[in-house]
Amino acid sequence: MYYTQCDAFISNSLVFYICVSVLDKMKMELRKKMEKDIKDFQEQLRRDEDDYYFRQLDAEKVVQQLNMVRYQTGI
Repeated sequence: MYYTQCDAFISNSLVFYICVSVLDKMKMELRKKMEKDIKDFQEQLRRDEDDYYFRQLDAEKVVQQLNMVRYQTGI
């Protein structure tokens, strides 16, 4: 009977250790995935801001050209 209790304790301890190891691995993988997703999101935001800035410059250039044409044609 003593051996079966010890075996059960060892078995339970081993199961607990395996569960903790699996959870630690999952937590590490999730953290890496989240860090990658955050970096990707930040990069996308930066690209969007750059795109917006250059679209604004293009729009201002078009407005200037339109104003120049209006001035030259006397509209």
